[in-house]
Amino acid sequence: MRYPTNVRHRRWLIGAGALLLAVIAGAAPRAASPAVAMPQNAGGFMTMAQSASAKATAGSPTLITTYAVAANTNTALVDIEVYGPSGRVLQDVRTNQGFTAGVTRSFTMSWPVPADAAAGAYTVRVGIFSADWRTLYHWNSNAAVITVSSPGQAPPTPTTAPPARPTSTAATPARPTITVAAPARPTNTPAPPQPIATPRPPLAGALPPLPARWPSSMLQLGMADSPGDAASLRQMAPFAFRYQYLAGGVNTGSGWANWNANGAFVTNYIQDSVANGMTPVFSYYMIAQSSPGNGQDESTGVYDNLQNAATMTAYYNDLKLFFQRAGAYPGNTVVLQVEPDLWGFIEQRASNDDAGSVPARVSSTGLPELAGLPETFAGFAQAVARLRDRYAPNVLLGYHVSTWGTGNDIALSNPPDATVDALGQKAARFFNSLGGSFDIAFAEFSDRDAAFKQFQYGDGAASWWDAGDFAREARFLAQFVAVSRKRVVMWQVPLGNTKMRAMNNTWDHYQDNRVEWLLDDPSRANLNAYVQAGVVAFLFGRGADGATCACDAAGDGVTNPAPIDGNTGTSTSADDDGGFFRQKAAAYYSAGAAPLP
Repeated sequence: MRYPTNVRHRRWLIGAGALLLAVIAGAAPRAASPAVAMPQNAGGFMTMAQSASAKATAGSPTLITTYAVAANTNTALVDIEVYGPSGRVLQDVRTNQGFTAGVTRSFTMSWPVPADAAAGAYTVRVGIFSADWRTLYHWNSNAAVITVSSPGQAPPTPTTAPPARPTSTAATPARPTITVAAPARPTNTPAPPQPIATPRPPLAGALPPLPARWPSSMLQLGMADSPGDAASLRQMAPFAFRYQYLAGGVNTGSGWANWNANGAFVTNYIQDSVANGMTPVFSYYMIAQSSPGNGQDESTGVYDNLQNAATMTAYYNDLKLFFQRAGAYPGNTVVLQVEPDLWGFIEQRASNDDAGSVPARVSSTGLPELAGLPETFAGFAQAVARLRDRYAPNVLLGYHVSTWGTGNDIALSNPPDATVDALGQKAARFFNSLGGSFDIAFAEFSDRDAAFKQFQYGDGAASWWDAGDFAREARFLAQFVAVSRKRVVMWQVPLGNTKMRAMNNTWDHYQDNRVEWLLDDPSRANLNAYVQAGVVAFLFGRGADGATCACDAAGDGVTNPAPIDGNTGTSTSADDDGGFFRQKAAAYYSAGAAPLP
């Protein structure tokens, strides 16, 4: 008999529910009452959980088993979490889990209940996601209830009564099969139950894998570096990366494609990098300098350019030329950081952190490679990935995550931890809404030295960072990494210092403390905080003329003016920072690059 879809789906849910209860009945220890099991069906899955006992004791471990059955054969990520009075206390993430339609899967984990665990009710929550965390198929916010009591105390009574245990005591096979036909998985992903709107970030230590083709399993350093200078840079320290802006606009006649004939600039830079053992990184900064938006403030200009069919046609063709040049070296990894700051500007225009809510010209430009892509900013991100996939699979795409793009610049507002966490997750939600195949994220501390902004912009020293600022930045990144599942490169790190006499807060010699914080800490604790947050590399360089360079940009040779504010170190080179970064980078590699978790 052929049932209407809704009837078949309801029959499958009833059968799955009975099966899971039967599994628990057969699997639960007879000597103790199991945890309060709460079946939940949604999104083509049914889940519930149990522990060895509904009453756990602080200081004693307990086993928690989660059961899941799918309507269709597929592969998914299973996220199991335990929440108590103070929030999440345990998480177990199972990646690449295969499901056979109608067959129950079980996942067991041990919870070492801490001796100081607060007494009360703890809930087990189960989420089932796509492999990249981007799509939530199923969320059970109350898969089981476990009551924790202090040693020697009677446990509190659960407020929710357990479901009646089935009367049958026959043993149930470990992997029984449902014979009722399963419906096809809905094409529209169901909305998760409130208040869960996005995947919960994994606990510390559950970092996403490095991108495929990422050149190192160690924390590496790099620098902004001019064309033809790779050999000189390599003599300074064994850097793994060098980076170069590609700028000038796509329709101005001054863009990178014209710096050498037909885009050969990129070819030359790649060849120079590879010949000297470094991975080339390009910061593709083109849309803001393209016409007609280049005559407006940057936020308005980039938005208006996105709406201009002629501009965007030129843009995608310019980007295609880059990929064709980079794709000529299939055996070498090339990194492309796509449009610094653009994402932050558009994030501020988006509704509900959804890039699909912002219009952009994509398929209407007429490029055959982009046919069928949506006319939205999410479609723009997907267009970049599609061109990469077609012409240069060896290129890793970098997304620029913006702290200020959330609408709250944590470097200026100094918000509490809970706000920082929420902002990091907000930034990741916007990233996930793009649907583009980015491989890694880029982030930054600042594009100029703190003293540059203090003396050139008169900001009253607001740009100087203290330990709290560094901690907030790492915390924000940890939340972004956890939800986006992308590691991070810290980019354009200012090069000033407060140690050397050359740093007298004049043009090209402005002070800052980022190099000291990261590389002048013998314990490496400061570096490790960022590594544990998901950072895989630090690329140093200035974002504007006048900021400090680890080179002789001023052309004034070795300088040792009178000390200011205790910067008594004698310059060791003609570098405008007095040679401090050169020393510290070499010392970092001499001591051994830090491994990535």
